[in-house]
Formats: sequence, structure tokens, C-alpha cells
Amino acid sequence: MMTRTLVKLVAITLAVLFGGTAVDKLEHYALFSSQLQHFPFSIRLYKQAWIIPVAEILIAVSLLLRVTRVKGLFASLLILSLYTLYLTGKLETRFYCICQCGEPFQSLTLRMHIVFTLGCLLFAGVGLVLSARATEPSSADRGTSPFDPTYHEQIDTSLIKSKN
Repeated sequence: MMTRTLVKLVAITLAVLFGGTAVDKLEHYALFSSQLQHFPFSIRLYKQAWIIPVAEILIAVSLLLRVTRVKGLFASLLILSLYTLYLTGKLETRFYCICQCGEPFQSLTLRMHIVFTLGCLLFAGVGLVLSARATEPSSADRGTSPFDPTYHEQIDTSLIKSKN
């Protein structure tokens, strides 16, 4: 019970993070697209910059729905990993521009932003591990043995033994 509550808390926190940053990127789309255009690597994503906030909104929605929560946590890990690499690339190339991640995060330095993103990455990983524990049945639910019964123990042989 407690594990499911923690997973739900992780999912809601990440959904608020992704949803908030996606809305802010869409509100300031021209600036966000311009920042992608000036990134020093040869990634030409600025022409389809709308893909990033739409993906963030889809991840936020998947985190809020119980049936897609695990997929949302996996997607969160992927997006946060890519974003950490993006920020590290900005650090290594000495490329700097104001972050377009939302009002509370604009005051962070680039290094602080990387640390925050790594913390979110760890948070999503913990949520994924806890969700795996919450979904697997306990040995009490399965019976006394932690192992499933073998195939031949599951076969109903009562009709074979009767002499009708």
C-alpha cells in the first residue's frame, strides 16, 4: 500500500514537472525554437521544436494514468537522460543561453540545472523500481511457496480417475 502511494507521488511530481515545462515552452515557442536553433551541435530539431513539448505532455498524461504509469516512468527516464546529455553538451561547449524550462528554473546556473536534472532522473528511477515492487504479487498472494506450481500440478485429473 505504501509503495503504491510513493509511486503515485513520484508520478504526480514528474507529471507536474513535465506538464509545466511543456506549457512554458509552448507559451514561449519562438524563444524555445531559437534556442534550439543556436545549439552548436548539428541537430536540426528547431524546425520541429513543437515535438518536445508535445512529448512532454504525453509523458505527463501517461504518468497520471495508472495503466500507462510504468511506460511513463520509462519515458521520463529516457527524456531526462537525453536532457542531461543536452545540458552537459552545453557545459562542455561553453554554449550558454537562458533556460526555457519554466519560471522557477530560470534562476539556476547550468551546473545547478544538471544536478537538479540528475536528481529528477534518480527520482524517476526510484519510482520505476518501486512500481515493479508494487505490481509483483507477494509470496502470500501466491500461496506458501514463492514459486509457481509446475504444469502437471495444475492439470485436473479427476475425470481420468473416475470409472464411469
